[in-house]
Amino acid sequence: LALFAAELKQGATFREAMLAAAAAALCSPDFLFLREDPGELDDFALATRLSYFLWRTAPDDELLRLAAAKSLSKPEVLR
Repeated sequence: LALFAAELKQGATFREAMLAAAAAALCSPDFLFLREDPGELDDFALATRLSYFLWRTAPDDELLRLAAAKSLSKPEVLR
């Protein structure tokens, strides 16, 4: 909002100011990256990351079942 207001104050049109603000928001690291505390992932977080990495979609029933059973983090199951 501050960028939008600054652009308007400098003489930009409403459209130009909106484009500048939208571009800044879409390029922001907070928009692009999920920031989390480091540490071990639980089985549901592991299922989600694995699914989006491999298939670019939410975990399927099998991954969710393994996560609920807390067995997805076992190396032999994860392999």
